[in-house]
Amino acid sequence: MEARIRQLNHLIENARIIDAVDDGAITVGTVATVIDDDGDEMEFFVAPAENKLPGMVLASPDSPLGAALMGATVGDTITYRAPGGTFTCTVKAIRIHDS
Repeated sequence: MEARIRQLNHLIENARIIDAVDDGAITVGTVATVIDDDGDEMEFFVAPAENKLPGMVLASPDSPLGAALMGATVGDTITYRAPGGTFTCTVKAIRIHDS
């Protein structure tokens, strides 16, 4: 319990408000629509785990997918390694998450 309290205090003390910038690339605060190798379309909110939102699938920049998405633009194909194997997807759309 004490460790969790320290972790939360650290988050509060180091919190920063970052406004996502619409520069055409995936950054923290953007929502990325991607199409995987099977043709399935998925939408991911790119943000740290502490910013999880109900109803949205999170891709943390610290995760393999989130790290691969950072900086990608529409049309880019990204490949990332995760515990389940190596995956590829193509960025279809990017938008700023409207809070």
